[in-house]
Amino acid sequence: MGPIASADLGGLDVFKNISAYLYADLANTAGVDPNLKKKVDEGHLGFKTGKGFFDWSGNTGQTTVKKRDAALLKMLKTDQEQSQQR
Repeated sequence: MGPIASADLGGLDVFKNISAYLYADLANTAGVDPNLKKKVDEGHLGFKTGKGFFDWSGNTGQTTVKKRDAALLKMLKTDQEQSQQR
């Protein structure tokens, strides 16, 4: 899953608030990305509103979240198994 989809799933309003102070430490640009601000101002907050940079309507969001969660659980189990072998 890419960074834009991750931001959509976490909430663009949350991502906008974090980026307002974090970007200053990570880049030479100041302020919030105008595309992100526009989405939030329009109420397109990502998965929680059904629309952000991606369309999460119907089963799209639920399917994506299930796939993400399954992949994360698989990685956690693999990590736990490897740490037990050490």
